[in-house]
Amino acid sequence: MDGRAAGHPAPGQNGILFLPLPGTRRLGPAFGVRAFGLSPRQAAVLEEVGRISAATLGPSLWIDAVASPAGGLAIRGPRHAFSRLVDSLSKWEDMGEVASALADTLDRSARRPTLVVRGRDLLEKSPYLLMGVLNVTPDSFSDGGRFLAPEAAVAHALRLVQEGADILDLGAESSRPGSDPVPIEDELRRLLPPLRELRRVLPDFPISVDTTKAAVADAALEAGAALVNDVSAGRFDEAMIPLCARRRVPLVLMHMRGLPKTMQESPRYEDPVAEVTLELRERVRIAEAAGLGAGTLVVDPGFGFAKRPEDNLALVAELEGLRALGYPILLGASRKSTIGALTGAGPADRLPGTLALHTAALLHGASILRVHDVKEHRQALACAAALGG
Repeated sequence: MDGRAAGHPAPGQNGILFLPLPGTRRLGPAFGVRAFGLSPRQAAVLEEVGRISAATLGPSLWIDAVASPAGGLAIRGPRHAFSRLVDSLSKWEDMGEVASALADTLDRSARRPTLVVRGRDLLEKSPYLLMGVLNVTPDSFSDGGRFLAPEAAVAHALRLVQEGADILDLGAESSRPGSDPVPIEDELRRLLPPLRELRRVLPDFPISVDTTKAAVADAALEAGAALVNDVSAGRFDEAMIPLCARRRVPLVLMHMRGLPKTMQESPRYEDPVAEVTLELRERVRIAEAAGLGAGTLVVDPGFGFAKRPEDNLALVAELEGLRALGYPILLGASRKSTIGALTGAGPADRLPGTLALHTAALLHGASILRVHDVKEHRQALACAAALGG
């Protein structure tokens, strides 16, 4: 099933968005954005205001056409020039929405990523976090069945922590392509025994529960989980976002179209980065309205979820665009099929490709990497971070 046929908007129908350009994150005062969703008149006025600004302030701001399926404009310059551009745009008739959208992106993209778990900001002293994958499922695509027994799950979790994991992500329902939903009772039966034991042996360690069901999340939080990782971004259960807001626990909002059962049948994007960011923005707005925000929200573009290989690669290459949302970016490409499509490797042999994609993601703005192989990532990403990632 095509995601857009299931009610997802075409590009340009979901509001104006300014996406930070790749490479601008590490250039200090320099900045750049790509405009998305402008009407022809709005684009023309923006170009005109840019020309006026260049004439009065000097050529410190560049506005030019950008080649993309959805069209648009690229704007580059120092941040102070962007602030002046916002002021100028707000004085033009019918340009208030454009000025507001640009100001919002400037504000959100400048925020330092934060993730507060039990009163401690995990990102305060680290440029990135490793989220170790722990699947207690019989059918996950890479390690299904290996850790279904609670003692095996706990032993593997302790190994991940020893190797340098910052967070454990415990999931009891597979969301691989083609998977069916699991009844709440079965998910809890798999999830709670290892979670309770992990909380006993690791009383202060951050544990995330990977679920789309509010009832499962609530039970897991009672048993000691401290974060919720929802691959549906709260779409599958409308009680999930209010639950996390009420309990003041961080929530990962991941992008996906459709359902895991059918999401890979015919995914289609014209501009993956813009469309994913726009659709995640709607979930972010709902979460913010419920009371979640800085320290309690994380966004994930959903690598491999209702995406073709070329969509996944575009998302990694332009990951900085998601900085428009203002929250830490999580990416999980570990052992996924895009690596197999590029190299022919099976899930067990995809570590080199995983390291390459996650290194690129770190350098393009990811703050959290969800991984199966912690020790190898700790070494590779330490070197990448030393480059300024």
